Amino acid sequence: MNSLRFITFLSSLFAGSLVIAQQGDKANEKDIISSLNWKKWSPDVVPVFSAEESLAQFKVAPGFKVELVAAEPMVKDPVFVDWDDEGRMWVGELRTYMRDLDGTGENERMSRVMVLEDTDKDGVMDKATPFVDDMVNVRCIAFVEGGALVVESGALWLCKDKDGDLRCDEREKLIDFATAAHSNIEHAENALHYTLDNWMYNSKSSRKLAWRKGKLIEMPAKARGQWGMASDAYGRLYFNANSNWFEVDWATYDRQWPSKGSSVKPPTNRVFG
Repeated sequence: MNSLRFITFLSSLFAGSLVIAQQGDKANEKDIISSLNWKKWSPDVVPVFSAEESLAQFKVAPGFKVELVAAEPMVKDPVFVDWDDEGRMWVGELRTYMRDLDGTGENERMSRVMVLEDTDKDGVMDKATPFVDDMVNVRCIAFVEGGALVVESGALWLCKDKDGDLRCDEREKLIDFATAAHSNIEHAENALHYTLDNWMYNSKSSRKLAWRKGKLIEMPAKARGQWGMASDAYGRLYFNANSNWFEVDWATYDRQWPSKGSSVKPPTNRVFG
């Protein structure tokens, strides 16, 4: 019995030490390892390569190669890429994410969506236009008739280019979205990924969206993933999370009308806009 109590005591002490050791992520928080010589565990300094030098670091399967399409200063801190029907690359820049260990200025309106063009058709982007440049932690976009849906922390916007210069001239907030990003940017809705059923599926979310005749429609969906989403030619969804690097849904889509006993609720028919 005494041995069991001693083991229980050690387990509690170890668990408590882990909790304390996790502190210190923000300024003025206690950090029990600050007095330790952490440098002796520090790995070698990682070399900084130019974009061109980085190409030599990739290892790909025979028959494949990696080519440079765009790099700094044309883009900075990219987190997602999408393509429009004219072959232009739309890039989201998360410009304020963890600029220092305390996340200083993380909610400043500095994130952008850039439109990159290859004007001379040589396969390399040579022109960049800011579609929007004052977002808070922009997360994803989706193209719809009449504009583009853009998600930032807390909101989903319909952004319209009224004069064809690839700059947003008019925006309308449609719904609250990715609201969890205000407290934890890594655990908020994102993706707006179109699939074969013409719905937009999302990571870290329990809803999917559709654009019908100028209106945004919302419907409950299975919760999936954390960052980003993709799909294959069969409509299977691929996603990941910090603790699970690669997951896939074997079932093609969420049921349009959930079966009896399903945790997914029937459609709400909620329409926005």
